[in-house]
Amino acid sequence: MIPYASGLIVTVAGLVYQRRKYLKSLTRDLGLETFPQYVLRGVGSRITRHLRPRIAARLSLRDFALNRLAASQNRLPVPAAIPVELVLDDMFVPLTATASDRSRMSATKIVQGEYRRILLVGDPGSGKSTLVKRIYRDICRRAITVGDVRTSHIPVFIELKSLGSTGKTASTGSLITLVETEVTSVNTYASKDLFDSFVDAGRITVLLDGLDEINTSEFASLSAEITNLCDHLAKKHLANRVIVTTRRQLYVNLPADFTEAFDAHLTLEPFTADDMYEFLRKWPYRSEPDQNLARIFGNLSAQPNIRSMCETPLILAMYVATDQVTGGGDSLPETRPDFYRAVVDELLVRRRSRQLGLTTGLNVLRRTRQHLLGKVALEHLLDGNQSRNALDWGKAISIFQEEEGLSELEAGERIRELSRDTGLFTEERPEETLRFGHLTFCEFLAADAVDRGDGRTWRRITRAIEQTGDEERGHRFGERLAEVIVFSLALQKNDRVRQERLLWASRSGSIELGLRAVIDSQPYDDETVMSELDRIADLVSAQENRDDNWFHLFRLVAIALRDRELAESSITGHRPSYLKPFFVKATADAKVGFDPLFLSYMRLDPGAAVELARSIGIEMAADRPDLLVKVLDEPAVLAHAIARFQETKEDMRRWAPILAIGACYHPSVRTRLQSISPNLASAHDWIPPDRGRRTCWYQDFGLEDSILGVVLEAGCRWPGTSATLKFLQSVRPRRNRAIDFAKKATSLTTLVALMTISIADYFAIKTVYPSYGLTISLSILLATTVSFASIFNLFWRRFLVFKVRQFGHLSGKSHLSTPRLSFFSTIELIYRHPHSSTYSLINPPPAEMIHGSRVNLLHHLTNPALLTLSPSSRFFIADILLSTLARREIDADTIELPDGETQIIE
Repeated sequence: MIPYASGLIVTVAGLVYQRRKYLKSLTRDLGLETFPQYVLRGVGSRITRHLRPRIAARLSLRDFALNRLAASQNRLPVPAAIPVELVLDDMFVPLTATASDRSRMSATKIVQGEYRRILLVGDPGSGKSTLVKRIYRDICRRAITVGDVRTSHIPVFIELKSLGSTGKTASTGSLITLVETEVTSVNTYASKDLFDSFVDAGRITVLLDGLDEINTSEFASLSAEITNLCDHLAKKHLANRVIVTTRRQLYVNLPADFTEAFDAHLTLEPFTADDMYEFLRKWPYRSEPDQNLARIFGNLSAQPNIRSMCETPLILAMYVATDQVTGGGDSLPETRPDFYRAVVDELLVRRRSRQLGLTTGLNVLRRTRQHLLGKVALEHLLDGNQSRNALDWGKAISIFQEEEGLSELEAGERIRELSRDTGLFTEERPEETLRFGHLTFCEFLAADAVDRGDGRTWRRITRAIEQTGDEERGHRFGERLAEVIVFSLALQKNDRVRQERLLWASRSGSIELGLRAVIDSQPYDDETVMSELDRIADLVSAQENRDDNWFHLFRLVAIALRDRELAESSITGHRPSYLKPFFVKATADAKVGFDPLFLSYMRLDPGAAVELARSIGIEMAADRPDLLVKVLDEPAVLAHAIARFQETKEDMRRWAPILAIGACYHPSVRTRLQSISPNLASAHDWIPPDRGRRTCWYQDFGLEDSILGVVLEAGCRWPGTSATLKFLQSVRPRRNRAIDFAKKATSLTTLVALMTISIADYFAIKTVYPSYGLTISLSILLATTVSFASIFNLFWRRFLVFKVRQFGHLSGKSHLSTPRLSFFSTIELIYRHPHSSTYSLINPPPAEMIHGSRVNLLHHLTNPALLTLSPSSRFFIADILLSTLARREIDADTIELPDGETQIIE
């Protein structure tokens, strides 16, 4: 008896201990496993380690992924008067990347494509670092949730600025060794075997962030290290991946032997209106999120300058954070330099003054702090031996000692005090390096120092770029100081000096540098500078080699000309035409690339673009509806489409497919249409209730009193050749909430009755027919379980959608070897047979098995098995399919599939 009692006590104590560990585990926080799964995984891991060490090394992937996921950064600090920390997993908006051949893809899917060596290019604040951190976390999360060592990858994330003679490679010897060390140093079982097995299988993904942040003096050696790493991993297995991020300014000056080592050069595109709307929708507002969303998005839509400024995630985040501090009452700056000036001013003085109640002496305090930090930032950027945004502590100490007459100890305390008061920078490594919240703040403060200095400070910049005898080093400094030049020109108050420096930037620097300086400084009243802008526009429009860099220059010229038109119209009251002639000249002989150029024009000036198309014989709604759908997320385009849709019945027929497909293509368009009441008294006359359908879309209880229901119904009446709208015809709208609830209540009543009968029959029958009583009772319980599963799915629609999206994570076929219908196959069937009903498409005979679903785990139904869905649940499934169909129809290329396969049973 004592051994049994002892064993019981040990078992209970062990479970209590493991329960406490589970409550602190990352898998519980992320909702990735239950407590029984946690215990079974631990037991299995320990048994496997003793029996099959090699297999255990491969299975330790999960432990590695959990460790790295916990260690990776999931917080995004946003500089503002009241500091804001965003959660990466909650706030991330999928960015779009464009390849050299102008093909587009979701940036988060690049690790699933065919490319193995990827150079990821973006402007400052465009989200490069955030993207690779999200990719890193996604790979870790997939390794945890899927758990299939045959398909999972090992991610390695390295910030390139940490390398060099004083960084990580100084101790490890080479980048190749460092990559291995990043895996083997993690405390997992047989981590060396883990790395070797995965690198030999081609499942290592190395993410190298910040090529532009490498210090100038070591760029050549470290770029060679990166090339050697790519070659080394390719020799191990061609499927190993390397992704390197860099700013565009460095990319255009990279040597050919380095860029040719990469098989894909992808450029991150700016935020579209759809992306901005999604970002604003996810923002953690303190109160009234819907009202804040509508107000901020409306402000961005109404002011093109601010809209262009907020096309990068960093600026948009700071804009929203500032808006929340001011309550939207204060007018915000219209240009990027003015916006940074306001944010830096807030951080330098106003935040601390509000905390301490200071009202006097603020100007002196601001000038003193700007002078000190500006000089530190400028000296740092002019020193090519320092990695960008890793400021040398000793040199900062020397500047503070020289400027304020402090001792070394006092200077250190002064720097730390400024760090606490402003939040602009932190002491990254104690008494070694300082780091600004973002590199752009360092560049802005350096530009402020240039603006406050004399001509000698500007000449130090020009000499660094115009180095004789070392052209490559001059290009490195040109890229390193590009943002400083742009900001300093915008801050310059002397018109003559600004004109001279603008002309130098466009002629001695680069065309891109000159264009960005014009956009930020807005010298549209300077005839000399405008003549230079016209010259650049002529050069760009006449260029024949239209690569990715040319499209970027085209967009910058278009923005500058658009802003020039707005500036002159605000003064004279008459808007001149500069953008239209430039577009006509750029597209005069262009047979390839017309669509992306026209889309850029549409986003900058929708009205002028439509008029231009009409003048050259193109009626957009009739001839190119696909282009209209792509830019329908633009507020001006959407407003124009809604107005035309409601004019006449013929206009409704013409614009209905565009709006209906656009609602499926753009989530923000669907949301905005649902919030707009229809201004259409004759809707029932133009599209009366269809006798062949019990309910119209404008009668659906979720779409009543919104123009979205009218748009969807009109799209179903006049679908044309659209497979998306023909599939929408087969989806049954929901009549009203009461009927839907009555069905659920009836099913619930049946469930309770069956459970009662089951229990009663068991006790009644087992005394008379003992041999049959249990069998009959279990049969009734089986039917009860089926009803319960149906109720569960009827009431919890989120589970159903989760099952549809995540079904493919379950590998293999059912235990009855029933073929599964994949998500891709479903889309193909619908696309090829749009007139077929939803049921016949999703349930081809024989009926599909619900393999791995919650229903099957409960009672192991035999084949065939059907899951009954309510109209509401069917509506949500259709929503998933419609968005994919619309993307395929409009983009006319391979659709992006969710991870794994999906099976849908109706």
